[in-house]
Amino acid sequence: MSLFTFEEFMKYIQDHILEELPKEWEDAKMILQPVVKPGRTYQGLTVCPKEELGGAIIDLDLLYECYKQGTAMPQIIEQAACIAMTPIPVSILDWGEYDRLKDRLCIRLIRKEGNEEYLTGVPYREVLDMIEVCCVLSIAEDGQVLGATLTDSFLRQNHVTEDQLFEDALENAQKILPAQIAPLGAGPFLYVTNDHHIHGASAILYPGVLEEAAEELGGDFYLLPSSVHEVILVKADDNCSAEGLTELIRDINCAMVAEKDQLSDHPYYYDAALGRLERMES
Repeated sequence: MSLFTFEEFMKYIQDHILEELPKEWEDAKMILQPVVKPGRTYQGLTVCPKEELGGAIIDLDLLYECYKQGTAMPQIIEQAACIAMTPIPVSILDWGEYDRLKDRLCIRLIRKEGNEEYLTGVPYREVLDMIEVCCVLSIAEDGQVLGATLTDSFLRQNHVTEDQLFEDALENAQKILPAQIAPLGAGPFLYVTNDHHIHGASAILYPGVLEEAAEELGGDFYLLPSSVHEVILVKADDNCSAEGLTELIRDINCAMVAEKDQLSDHPYYYDAALGRLERMES
């Protein structure tokens, strides 16, 4: 497949960026115009709700360079949307300095199956049959949360190793998106998410979270990946089978969870004595 021309690239972003923004942005206005800065001029795109006078400027020239270097369009759209939602003036130029982003780093768990294109050019780690990626977080004034996935090209430009990225992202995620462990209805059920309830399933990767849940549940438990936003924990019971739990998860995914929010079709078992999470096989 041939690369987009710059004109095609700009049109693609304008056609698709609203898909990554909150619903209240569906009537957002877009302003496409050259931006003159000392030493360079670039094509800028501003996207903002109609009641707003302006917003952050997306540097389309630099995004296009990222695209030509191998960053997939899903990540390009994510980055553009994240910049659009940033409540302070920012441009993609800020992405060239790792230290300026460290306090906005976080982690996400996503489904492995079906995300092959999304993961092109992205540093990731496999967590059983799920995938962990690192994002830059943007929290709008109304509390909406958006994250843009970091890419291999970003790491190369900043001379940052994958190990350093994942270490920094995990450490910072616990500060800006702390875990929440709470009862779910009556009975031996808990749910785990973060304080924004957005991509909260990744909180199971925070040190001590699963151990704390095991203490609250009194031992081993099943982990049901209800969505990328939260997981449900159920105290282990001899009456539960891997087949039954798998069927339950698949039914819930099919009937209640949008495809983009599905995390896995499989249940997991946490062994409290060993401190180990493993996939249950049907």
